[in-house]
Amino acid sequence: DSVTPSMLRTSRSHESLLQSSPGVLATLDLSHGDVQVAALHSSLIGQENCFQMTSNGGTRFYTCRTKEERDQWLYSLRRTIQPNQDNVRRKENSLRIWILEAKGMSAKKCKYYCELCLDKTLYARTSSKQKGEMCFWGEHFEFNSLPSVGNICVNLFREADKKKRRDKNVLIGSVNIPVSSINGKHLLEKWYPVTTEKGASGKDNPSIRIKS
Repeated sequence: DSVTPSMLRTSRSHESLLQSSPGVLATLDLSHGDVQVAALHSSLIGQENCFQMTSNGGTRFYTCRTKEERDQWLYSLRRTIQPNQDNVRRKENSLRIWILEAKGMSAKKCKYYCELCLDKTLYARTSSKQKGEMCFWGEHFEFNSLPSVGNICVNLFREADKKKRRDKNVLIGSVNIPVSSINGKHLLEKWYPVTTEKGASGKDNPSIRIKS
């Protein structure tokens, strides 16, 4: 589901969020291991320096003034959720990925965009670009402090024509990249065939150039 800025709680500083809204964090029991906190990419909400907290009771969204303030919140919340994390061996997961361009789409006058999902969770979205001979984005995404992830999925969409009232965004197909196939020390850039909604993947299908 999309997130709108009106759903976000604003904080002027790390301290002011606690002082001005004492009931906000009290609605979530941070002592339970089912609470998750994560940074929100600005491409999803059109606003910088946001994060979300998810528990059995739902998801809340927060915004900070700076990246440093947001990172301090994430650090403090994660230490509260897992107070013994310094004594536990853990693996730091991060991802750098470039969604560069796509080709092979049939409709030339349409706009296209991609959504980046990690294990079926939406993490980022490219801008919408109109297709000429190619559809070029050249957009870079970087994520740190990720949970364990097994699969990277890039979904290719045709954007709805705003001039047509009933037109909707259409999922063209997906590219799935197993995380085990990525070498963290050496970036790999290649064309990936798009598997369509019907499960077909062939030379006539679109393809996306991705570097990861």
